Amino acid sequence: MEDPIWTALPAEARDEVDDNLRLRRFVMAMKVIRDASPAPVPGLAACSDLVAARYEELGLGRP
Repeated sequence: MEDPIWTALPAEARDEVDDNLRLRRFVMAMKVIRDASPAPVPGLAACSDLVAARYEELGLGRP
């Protein structure tokens, strides 16, 4: 995934986001993104877009 927010996350945070998405825990996935992101922290809309794109990329359908 070539999203700048995604690539800025540490590997363990990306893994945690993916784990949350597999369990359909979208809000927790967004929290992990915001907590692990370097400043400036991405807004909720950007996190929501990223979660939706990542969910589809993992082959899980559409959120």
